[in-house]
Amino acid sequence: MSNKLALEATYANKTRELSTELSNVETALRSLKTTMIAQCRKLSLSEKSRLANAIPKLSPDNLLKALEIVKENNPNFQHSIDMVTLNLEAESDYTVWRLYMFVKNSLEVQEGTSVATHEDNIEAKDTKK
Repeated sequence: MSNKLALEATYANKTRELSTELSNVETALRSLKTTMIAQCRKLSLSEKSRLANAIPKLSPDNLLKALEIVKENNPNFQHSIDMVTLNLEAESDYTVWRLYMFVKNSLEVQEGTSVATHEDNIEAKDTKK
C-alpha cells in the first residue's frame, strides 16, 4: 500500500510538472505568434471582405471555433447562437490573421480543395463580378 501511494505521489508530481511545462510552452508559442503576426502586413480590405463572406460558410463546429478565436482575444465580444456581429476593423491584427487562416483552412477541408485551388476559386469569383 505504501508503494502504491508513493507511486501515485510520483505520478501526481510528474503530471503537475508536465502541466506547468505545457503552460509555459503555450505562453511562449502565443508570444511568438504575436511577434510574427506583428511583423506581417495587415489584411487588405479585399481579404477582409472575403473573410467576412466566408465565415457564414463554415460548419457549425468550425463557426463556434472561429468565434472562440475572436473571444479569446476580445473578452468583450458577445454573440448569440442566432446572431453574430463581427467588426473585423475593430479586432486586432493578431485576431484577424488567426481568423483568416482558420477560416481558409477549415473551408479547404470542408470543400476538399487545396490552398491553390481555393485561392484560384476566390480570384475567379472576383473577376466574374
